[in-house]
Amino acid sequence: MVPRARLVGAALWGAASAFAAAPARGQAPPPSGAPAPGAKPVDESPTPEVPLPADMPRPLPEAPPPAPALPPVDPERAYTPIPGALPGTLPPDPSDPTESPTRAYRFIGLRFRDVVVPKFMVNLFADGGSTVNVPMAGPEFTIRRDGLEYDLSIQYADYSMRRFLFKSKTDDDVAYEMVHSSLKMVYVTFDLLYDVPLDKKGRFSLLVGGGVGLAPVFGNLYRAQVYPNDPNDADPDRPSRWSYCAAPGDPPVTSAANGGTFCGTSNDHYGNYKEPSWTDGGGKPIVIPWISLPQLSFRYKPMRRLQTRADLGFSITGFFFGLSAGYGL
Repeated sequence: MVPRARLVGAALWGAASAFAAAPARGQAPPPSGAPAPGAKPVDESPTPEVPLPADMPRPLPEAPPPAPALPPVDPERAYTPIPGALPGTLPPDPSDPTESPTRAYRFIGLRFRDVVVPKFMVNLFADGGSTVNVPMAGPEFTIRRDGLEYDLSIQYADYSMRRFLFKSKTDDDVAYEMVHSSLKMVYVTFDLLYDVPLDKKGRFSLLVGGGVGLAPVFGNLYRAQVYPNDPNDADPDRPSRWSYCAAPGDPPVTSAANGGTFCGTSNDHYGNYKEPSWTDGGGKPIVIPWISLPQLSFRYKPMRRLQTRADLGFSITGFFFGLSAGYGL
């Protein structure tokens, strides 16, 4: 057993140690984590790195995470963003011909037309004549919006005609004259067409409408009195069997049909006679109107910026058909 005196001494020593460590009255206790008075300070300096052996491989730095894969870019749909476009707006597909009814679409291109003046139309007002083809070509500007198409065109038209016989319906057979021309015209026309789509995207469309225009006239209209080489074969549809009169009564040829005399004195249309214009009291016009109604067209639009059109219609100068192509602006 431990003697009582030793136990009492140990207890007294512990109490004295606690009293000495306690702060005096009015003194703040030491902060948390601070070393007790008399305690040995702890060395908190970093532990020096131990050098690795020279032949030991160094650890590689950690690689960054891989970037997310982007979808492949379709070169046909690559585009330059439009300034001011809303965020997230998809680029227009060049191969998509769909049109918005609230937006105007503009095209510029070329137009070709061929006007056919059939002989039967000429014979409604005169005798003789011939079927005439009039080629026309020029630039075309198109605006289309909300189902309506507006076509403005400037076209050069060649009204040159080969020789044919011609006379008024009220004149006798001896009044036939040989007619030919070097007439040229420049038409300024405006067409208004209603668009009827034939499919959902508007790739194929039918257009119905008409047009108006005006053309100044250039060149000459030639006419002169003639006589048949054989009075018994005075066929006005064969101008090669007729000859020009030299002067009134020269030569003295009489019609086998009615006894009339060719190369008469009713006018001075001999030799290389040129018909005066309206301003000089003649019959050559100075302007020609263009009125087409109806006009039926078929449009094929293979992509957003390209369109082609075929035209068919009737005008005051005859039937016409044509082709055009335009590039979107």
